[in-house]
Amino acid sequence: MNINNSTFVAPSLTENQIVLWTWLPLFFSLFYFFPLFANWQNFDVIQISGSLIVYSCFIYFYITGQSNDERMAIRPIFAILLLSFLGTYFTPGTFTLFAFASYFIGYYYPAPKSIIGLGITIGLIFITAAVFDLVNFFFITPALFCSIPNFLFGLAERRSRKQKLSEQRSQQQIEQLATVAERERIARDLHDLLGHTLSSIALKAELAEKLAKAGQIKKSIDEISHVAKITRETLSEVRQAVSGYKAKDPQAEINKAFARLIDRNFTVTQQVLLQKLTAKAESSLLLIIREAITNILRHSNGDNVIAKTQQTEDSLCLTICDNGSHYQDENREPKFSNGLIGIVERVKELNGQFTINTKQGFELKISLPSEAFINEK
Repeated sequence: MNINNSTFVAPSLTENQIVLWTWLPLFFSLFYFFPLFANWQNFDVIQISGSLIVYSCFIYFYITGQSNDERMAIRPIFAILLLSFLGTYFTPGTFTLFAFASYFIGYYYPAPKSIIGLGITIGLIFITAAVFDLVNFFFITPALFCSIPNFLFGLAERRSRKQKLSEQRSQQQIEQLATVAERERIARDLHDLLGHTLSSIALKAELAEKLAKAGQIKKSIDEISHVAKITRETLSEVRQAVSGYKAKDPQAEINKAFARLIDRNFTVTQQVLLQKLTAKAESSLLLIIREAITNILRHSNGDNVIAKTQQTEDSLCLTICDNGSHYQDENREPKFSNGLIGIVERVKELNGQFTINTKQGFELKISLPSEAFINEK
């Protein structure tokens, strides 16, 4: 399943990343102090103090940039670029900081936004050099030499993350299709095995009843014995047909999913029952529940989750809500993360409806039509 730039939302760099890789790039930021150490006698107390304050602020915004996703990345990027410009008043070592902003721009934004961001960064480098009289080999060259490759590294990381997400989605779809195909095969086998056999049993039972009423007890017993033999043979065939199939208990899977919230100290009120659904609908809803729980764990600052289903003869409504403020800090419609996009796609495949409400916490509501249910007629 290919994911294009319009649907991919770059997650935070700390997500699914070894902690070491979060802090290791800061080693290269030590080049910020190179001019200070090389010419310390030319720096006064104000310049040294200002340099340290600028670097401390950079560390804060670097950590913020690592922790935010694409929607919030603009703030730390802008802050680092501003620090790079203003900090040059104290030390020319700020050429190093431009590289970190370039990396974030390459990772968090698709083309052409990332290209525009790189252009702004390069332009700011030249403006900084002109304003602080640093139009020389020792400022512009290292600034460009660090910024452009780091921008390309950011692009490569974005591409890698997008590819991994695409592979993960594809694997989930393959597993879902395999489950559906296996269940349909079993249903087909059971129909083929039992359809004709049950008809034969019914006919022979009626014949045995008529023979018994007619006083032909021996023939009636023979027919009953034949029915018992057919039943045993059919039972054996059914066991063979399903011997390799072990269906997962959907309720156990649901309980297992919500246990993740309990492990993270959430208070969970859960009344979710998936009954009489088709294999595809059941499999999709289990994946949707897992995605919704993952979304809560990643983005919610709440501590209470309520999940329930309301099922009638021709519809199913699944509601999952929490008391956290996923998007309340942003006075606008929430943008969908990759997890929510995946939920929307699965709901569309089932011809269902999907709504979210962020007025009080975060509420996810999914409605499925009658075609999601097994036709028992």
